[in-house]
Amino acid sequence: MRLVICIFFALLIACGPQPSREPQKISYKITPQNNSFLVEMSHDGMGTITLPPDSKASVNYRLLTGTKDYPIRYEVTPKSLEPRAQDTVLTEDFFQVVGHGFLACLGNNLNEKKSVQIIWNAPMRWKFANSFHADQTEQNFEAKCSDLRKALYVGGYDLPIRKTWFGVAWVLKGKFDNLRPTQIEAALTHNLLRVRKFWNAQPIPEYYFVSIRVINSESLGGTAHFQSFQLNLPSKQESDLRLDYLITHEYFHHWNGLKINLVPSSDTVDLDVWWFVEGFTDYYAYKLSELEPVENKDFKNVKLEELKRNYRHNHTYPGIPYVQGRHIANKFEDQISRYSSGKELKHVMHEIIQRSQDPNFYLTRENILKVLCEGQYMSCAGAHAILKDYVEQGISL
Repeated sequence: MRLVICIFFALLIACGPQPSREPQKISYKITPQNNSFLVEMSHDGMGTITLPPDSKASVNYRLLTGTKDYPIRYEVTPKSLEPRAQDTVLTEDFFQVVGHGFLACLGNNLNEKKSVQIIWNAPMRWKFANSFHADQTEQNFEAKCSDLRKALYVGGYDLPIRKTWFGVAWVLKGKFDNLRPTQIEAALTHNLLRVRKFWNAQPIPEYYFVSIRVINSESLGGTAHFQSFQLNLPSKQESDLRLDYLITHEYFHHWNGLKINLVPSSDTVDLDVWWFVEGFTDYYAYKLSELEPVENKDFKNVKLEELKRNYRHNHTYPGIPYVQGRHIANKFEDQISRYSSGKELKHVMHEIIQRSQDPNFYLTRENILKVLCEGQYMSCAGAHAILKDYVEQGISL
């Protein structure tokens, strides 16, 4: 369960609903240790501090006694996980950690921007890069607590921090058998710019960060974060279409995933629309990279209620929304081409991102249908039937 500690920041510490002044400035001092992080926090207000560990988190927490300068102190220790899924890593010369298992949130409004300072307390030759800046031991920026939670943080001894010609920072931890840094940068450049073209974004983006780690596994994987993504690649990885697909998939989430508003929930996965977030992203990752998807002939679609019941407990269920979404995207593309001249599914994607600028517009099946109907992309009844059949009823794809 989420651990919530209510701290009334005066001379007295107490729990319970209390009137408080929302903090506007938060400072984190972070010290990497042998097998843990020491995080110390100071602030200029009162409010609620939330440490986010739960059954899905990749870290353990230990609260420590506060000091005058840092009234909030805690230790973060990574859990041991399967390498491809492990986004929190800490060794004597390197760390990679995700915000939702790292930095506590302070204040009652998680979506209000605050002045944030991060001080990296490590030996001089350590280098740092994250979702906000690269190659700075002291960072000062504006961010929401929700941004801090979604961010990616990396550091290491003499860690090379590279940048593409259009300003994307990236780091590589480990060594490939044949894949060279110049080939990695070429793949990043080609695929990032291709995705930006899809979204009609400017070719030179705001700051963005990519972390690449060589792992002892035959499989490759990745995860998107706030203004960043990570790739976990086997040492035998080549510069091929599989790498293009993975880069495209994770960067596509910068829009379809991080620029949409999911219905607020205690879970990070909204299975009512995960076919859209992951499945449509997968559809376009394959399409843009020109990699042919390998379909599982034994795949069995399931009803939404069964998916929700088993998603966290059976390893075969998390892949279902990817397949659902790819098939639904194909059906939508076919119906849109028949129903409306000159329109494509990508125009629906653009419109949903545009509407998501309204904080009250949430990604729901009802709102997706509303965009399809109001934009006259396809038959309303046809769109509703596709989603009812393939998402709600689990009819075979």
